Amino acid sequence: MSPIDRYSVSRALTLQLDPRGHWLATNSVSRAPQAVEEDALPVLSAFARSSTADAAFENLCEDWEVDRGDFDSTVAKLVELGYLTSGNGDGNGSTLAGEGFAHVLPHFFMIRDSIRVAAYRRAIERHCGGKSVLELGCGSGILSVFAAQAGARSVVAIEESEIASLARRMFEANNCSGVVDLRLGNSRDVTVDEPVDVIIHEILGTDPLSENLLVFLDDARRRFLKPGGTLIPYRLRIACVGIEIEEPPLLDRDRALLEAEQFAATYGMSFEPLIDELRKAPRSRFPRPVDFPKDEPFKAPILTREATLWDLDLRQAPDPDLGRRREICLDVDRPGRLGALLVYFHAHLDDKSVLSTSPFAPPTHWGWDVRGLSKEVVVEPGSTVALTAGTQVQRGSARVAIDWA
Repeated sequence: MSPIDRYSVSRALTLQLDPRGHWLATNSVSRAPQAVEEDALPVLSAFARSSTADAAFENLCEDWEVDRGDFDSTVAKLVELGYLTSGNGDGNGSTLAGEGFAHVLPHFFMIRDSIRVAAYRRAIERHCGGKSVLELGCGSGILSVFAAQAGARSVVAIEESEIASLARRMFEANNCSGVVDLRLGNSRDVTVDEPVDVIIHEILGTDPLSENLLVFLDDARRRFLKPGGTLIPYRLRIACVGIEIEEPPLLDRDRALLEAEQFAATYGMSFEPLIDELRKAPRSRFPRPVDFPKDEPFKAPILTREATLWDLDLRQAPDPDLGRRREICLDVDRPGRLGALLVYFHAHLDDKSVLSTSPFAPPTHWGWDVRGLSKEVVVEPGSTVALTAGTQVQRGSARVAIDWA
């Protein structure tokens, strides 16, 4: 390691204690959370106060007895994981994520979704001509290509995963390299030369919050967008309906482990023995979740009217109370056994285009986010049922949390 190497702690880094008391770190939806040794925490703290490896080492030695070889080894590991970033904010020196959206297939399915692509293309053509544009999480690069083709003056495309190599080739193949500037790294660790007129983003999951949209977009809006600039989409409404299904969407082993890790906080005791047994259990013993084909209209009986969970103006800072649980009422208009919910979003790209994963809209690549409730209730038309809705963070990803009141 060169003594002049300069690093900073990734601004996207989050640390969370798991029920076993281990620190889990993540800074990307395309990188699985990693257990971080406690010895690495003082190193991260030292780099929060220093920019060079030598200065961080000296600061660390003021309070700890540290071996330089062990220090350099820890720094190299933190850089490899992307938790320490090098360079000056232009993406050079960033370690790109190699999981999740780094692979081509998710992007193939997104491009294959003509409803999604056409909606974004129409909005881009309406708003990007002659403008400076930034795409947050460009993936395969197709939306940045659309912006260039629409006559954008310049396009900054930010990508944190190894799919960036595909985006670069897409820009070259479509003669956009002179217009599109590809910046590598998590958007919170990237800087731009000057604020832009338009930000395009599509960091929406099947659970609309699961890709940490609100955190990343709030940062991008404040640092990258001109006052009065345009966001595509600019508004996100998250909603649900109550449904009846023949059997609940039972958890497979991965989801069971994920939720079991939350039991300690819920019940105030250790569940490590239960978690260990779940890990040992063969996958064949877990009931398979109910399968709702993505490419077909939603077929389960819908028992209630739509209820809005949140109506978010993405041009504003997120409400700090967004995660606080609050009561939601569902109005029943069809008799049945209410045992699950379908959660979905309406993304307002502009005043003319809304992209929706509603069961009343054509199916998209996002598919259907069906949530089993903790109990099944027989309901009749004209009745109202109460739920509580909030948000929670699991393994570095936000998600909608909803159940009976």
